[in-house]
Amino acid sequence: MEEVEREVIKPATPSTNDRLQLSLLDLMNSPANVPVIFFYETDDEDVAPEIISAKLKSSLSQTLSRFYPLAGRREGITMHQLQRRRSRLH
Repeated sequence: MEEVEREVIKPATPSTNDRLQLSLLDLMNSPANVPVIFFYETDDEDVAPEIISAKLKSSLSQTLSRFYPLAGRREGITMHQLQRRRSRLH
């Protein structure tokens, strides 16, 4: 298998909020990347791979609009900031 292209898929519609407030627990957990590839057979072998790819990109874009928190990127936080937040809770 060979990577042919890498692309960032953005939500189809813009968010109403610029940022989502994360909890302290969310911030303490390290980000995880779970690379998974799903393979599906097609019923129509005459469909070009470019058409299938375009449909998948469009579907993902629409899905990210409905589940907007999944579309973003988590900003980094320093250990100093995390320790200050912890100390305010005690």
